[in-house]
Amino acid sequence: MKTNKNHNPLPNALLSALGVGLLTVPAGVAVAHPLLPQVPVVTALAVGQGNTEAAADAAAASGNNTAAIGIYDQLIAAAPKKFNLYLKRGTAFFNTEQYDKAAKDYSMFIQLRPNLVEGYLNRAYAYDKLGKAAEGLADLTKVESLDASAMDYELKGNLQLKSKDFAGAIASFGKVPGARGSLLAGDVYAAQGKFPEAIAAYTKGIAADPKSDYGYGQRGSVYIASKQYDLAVKDFTQFIALAPNQSFGYIQRGIANLQLATPAGYTAAKADLLKYLSMEKQPDQVIVATRLLAVAQKETGDLKGAADSYSKVIAANNKDENSLFSRGMVYMAMKDYPGAIKDFNTYATAFPSGPSAGDAGYNLGSAYLITKEFDKAVPAFTTALRVDPKDFASHYGRLVANFNTKQFDKAVLDADQVYATTKNPKDEKVVDAYKLQALAYGNLAAAPGDANAQKAISTIDKYVALKPGDQAALDIQSELVTKWANADAQIATYTKNIAATKDPAKLFTLYLNRGVAYSQQNANDKAIADFTKASTLDPKDKDVFIFLAALQASKGDTAGSIASYTKAIALNPSKPELISLRAGQYIDTKDYAKADADLTLYMTKAGDAASPESLQTQAQLKRALLKPDEAIAFYVKHLAVEKDDAARATSQMELGQLYLQKKDYTNAVKTYGDYLDKKKDVKAHVARATAYRLSGDTAKAMEDANAALGIAPTSAVALTERGLINNLVGDKEKDNPDKAAAAWDASIADCDKAIAADAKYSLAYYCKGFAAYNNASPNGKAEPAY
Repeated sequence: MKTNKNHNPLPNALLSALGVGLLTVPAGVAVAHPLLPQVPVVTALAVGQGNTEAAADAAAASGNNTAAIGIYDQLIAAAPKKFNLYLKRGTAFFNTEQYDKAAKDYSMFIQLRPNLVEGYLNRAYAYDKLGKAAEGLADLTKVESLDASAMDYELKGNLQLKSKDFAGAIASFGKVPGARGSLLAGDVYAAQGKFPEAIAAYTKGIAADPKSDYGYGQRGSVYIASKQYDLAVKDFTQFIALAPNQSFGYIQRGIANLQLATPAGYTAAKADLLKYLSMEKQPDQVIVATRLLAVAQKETGDLKGAADSYSKVIAANNKDENSLFSRGMVYMAMKDYPGAIKDFNTYATAFPSGPSAGDAGYNLGSAYLITKEFDKAVPAFTTALRVDPKDFASHYGRLVANFNTKQFDKAVLDADQVYATTKNPKDEKVVDAYKLQALAYGNLAAAPGDANAQKAISTIDKYVALKPGDQAALDIQSELVTKWANADAQIATYTKNIAATKDPAKLFTLYLNRGVAYSQQNANDKAIADFTKASTLDPKDKDVFIFLAALQASKGDTAGSIASYTKAIALNPSKPELISLRAGQYIDTKDYAKADADLTLYMTKAGDAASPESLQTQAQLKRALLKPDEAIAFYVKHLAVEKDDAARATSQMELGQLYLQKKDYTNAVKTYGDYLDKKKDVKAHVARATAYRLSGDTAKAMEDANAALGIAPTSAVALTERGLINNLVGDKEKDNPDKAAAAWDASIADCDKAIAADAKYSLAYYCKGFAAYNNASPNGKAEPAY
């Protein structure tokens, strides 16, 4: 948690301040033993007194000044020129703290007896109380002129101090005998902020009167003001020993102990302030001490006590911004984040320009980060930044909040501000900012190589440079590089990180990813080496053997591929397609029995999810194993699900051949017809012509043969097929030798063309020989030339 660099947990109003004549204490706490005469009135001249005046004097002497004033009023009304009555009534007014009335009565005394010193001296005392230093000093000047021996130099010094005539006050107090003069001189020096001189004067006074609690109290207060807190503690300890019933000593020692800012100091302060609160009854002073106690409680770990104390202060004064902010900080320390959030929000509303407004915003944002209310954290940190646009910690906090609310563009800008405002480029927040900014760029990237992708890579490189050897940093770098860098950059990063990584699990990932990158470059040997290394690091990984098997297959290493697929199959029971891939490798090695077993197992596991490709492969395998009925069944299944025209065409041609072998000419014709509906080619027309021919439909057979020759007039296959059809036509015309001979002649002609086109096509020779033989027979032309 952060507090403002100017924030003092002890508000300035609570610290000892220098007052007039004496060092005062926080918010009016009474000072022990004021150095003023208890009855600042000179006895009046003896005059004749009657019984009524005697009664008034007796009342005044017994402390019943109000009654005395009433009697004096009657006497003065009866004898307004009787000067001594004014002096006596003035004294009664003074003792009831009616100093203005006292001054008026002393003025009447002076008017009636201008040459008597008593009127001037007593009026000077009244002026002192009324704060009329100039008037008081004027009266003392008159006293000195009338009777220098009557001069009260302590009073004169006090009046001079109030009028800031420090030199005059020093001179006057110098004429006060004993310890009192030194102590009063100390007050003058203290009022000027001349702490060394004040301390020297108080020390001199204490030496003259070691039992002077006032001396210790005043010197202790100066020690506080001059930040000599350990010496202040000693003086107030002595003060308390001399005046144990004076609460002033406990609060002042409590303040000094707080300012020591040590564990022992806070503990002692807590005890002092609790003692003070047990003695003090004035509500305003209780609040002052309670606020100080809260600080001591917080620093001694009594967080609940501190929160309760601040709550009492706030209940008494809801405008106390310092206590509201401080209670929020205590709630933060207690991990009572809802309480902290409430206090900081209240502060922001009640004191938007308060001295802790920036800190309240920062800590509010921090609390929201902890409670994962990131959307609320953003405006809180923004408030802090309005107070101090260069607040490093708030820029970092808002970066975290924006990142977690997926405001990645704003997070990028916040990270830049973190770098700009830090005083320590290696600060952990700066380091973390590079990580978050890199990830933000990664989230903004649309494709490998774009501007954001490049910034993601360059920024994460800076992060890694600031955390050398840190595995987490390397992991994030590898993650971003995997997603956004090209294969060359990936390989370079993986290679570097492999050298710096010890964890086998991390090494496995690096080798695996580098293998993928090598495979993208068709550097299959290197890829195989990396996948092999990865497989030794984690032989139970579900993917590495799949990658390895595929690359081994591409290199023609069927044995290695089969071994890898076997391991992959064991690790991936939910991927039956791996079994079909291994079957493909068995097919390449012509181990059709194992291939058939694999495909059968695959079909069982995959069920309706079996791929069209696997159905076609199984059909072809059954065909190779001379299991035509099973092959036909798989071809039919394949054609029912296959969408690819090329794959369908292959199965249609192969299925047609099986139907021909099975002499199922009807299905053969239909299958070739399905093929020809999509694509017209020689091979399909010839195949269907064969089916028609074998079924005895020479007319349709001839149509397909002619169609084939229309596509490829010199096709040996098509020419031979038409020759075979004509042979069949000739056979059908045995009863008509001319027609039969013509058909066989046509066959011979086509077969000659076929032989001319492909002298190695043996069926053409057979076809021609068959036609010639028939034409040499009595069923044909029966000519020797045939």
